[in-house]
Amino acid sequence: MDRSKIALFIDVENLTHWLKNNGPDLLITELSAIGQLIVRRAYGNWGNPCVQGFQSELNRLGFELIHNFHPVSKKNSSDIQLTIDVIDYAHNLPGIQWFVLATGDSDFSPLFRKLREMGKEVIGVGPRSPLSESVKTSCSKYLYTGTEHTASKKELRSNTDDAMDLAEKILRAADQTLPLSTLKNGMLSVDSAFNERDLGYRSFIDFLKAIDSIEVTQDGKNKSWTATLKGSDPAGEAREGNLQDSLVRSYERLLRKKQWRLTSSKALNEVYQLARHHPQQSKERITEEARKHSQMLTSVEINKALIILVRSKVLRVSGFSDAGEKLWSIAPELNLARTVDAAMLSRLFSACRENGTKIEKAALRDLLYGKYDDNALEQLIEQASALQEKAEA
Repeated sequence: MDRSKIALFIDVENLTHWLKNNGPDLLITELSAIGQLIVRRAYGNWGNPCVQGFQSELNRLGFELIHNFHPVSKKNSSDIQLTIDVIDYAHNLPGIQWFVLATGDSDFSPLFRKLREMGKEVIGVGPRSPLSESVKTSCSKYLYTGTEHTASKKELRSNTDDAMDLAEKILRAADQTLPLSTLKNGMLSVDSAFNERDLGYRSFIDFLKAIDSIEVTQDGKNKSWTATLKGSDPAGEAREGNLQDSLVRSYERLLRKKQWRLTSSKALNEVYQLARHHPQQSKERITEEARKHSQMLTSVEINKALIILVRSKVLRVSGFSDAGEKLWSIAPELNLARTVDAAMLSRLFSACRENGTKIEKAALRDLLYGKYDDNALEQLIEQASALQEKAEA
């Protein structure tokens, strides 16, 4: 069977931490499932002591080492040579279908888009950053190097929440049963960095089975798998594993139905502090400032944090600009975690009552931003129940 041909290019000096953690070897293993690697090139100033130690391992993996002398100190010129070589290979070896670019802090979006225009598939590899979040939209698939950032439990749940939403939206838009390959390709076209393994699932099927609103079935004749939206969206009974974990997942799905989007404590606190120290700003201005001040937060995380702050009444309208634009400020004298947790629980309690889902205090703790002893948790639940009753009155 004719296998797809792949060309792999690595900008070594921008990915030294990834190389130290066996990144190229793991990447080659993953690419072997796509096709045959016929070009392997690694770029850098090999006279630089910081990268000399990688030569032996890259040589063992079959890379051609391309030396780039940097005439200006601390200026990496490898990205220019890499770009020239990629276009050269795309023109002169038309049989190469996949181009894989492992880069660091350079914006290769124009190159990625040019390759896509030429009918090529493009995989980007790099650290998670605001730059990668913009670059990945130009790729067929984007892989995070994964060595710079370890996701917290809340951040992992937030990412899972987004991925589940995306799967549901694609099936809803299609309004029909889809083969799993079609559904996954649709998800990658929207979020090229989607990878179910990053979310803790062994396979795409396992990921879909964890979404209560999606039904996964196998055709008895040709053994192919398909997915479709269920006629009703049950509250999510435990399918497998620990009961408490299952309840947490059920609560998260109920919160999504109440338009409450999960985000990390880091994102929530950073956006809160920024808005607190810069009052009387529009949401657009707050978002812009957050992008400037944070090297790790994406636009999606910033927007979700803003929504939570508004729906918790932490961030409130404090005036209007001359153009009639709403200006927002942080409410004074509040405990951020407790205020947000109470607002979140009030929505959850409402959803649980509507869906006949039980409330387990132990499972609630995994959702909360604050740490509470038993008495404090009881008081928080009472506060949330009062907010729920007030909202439904």
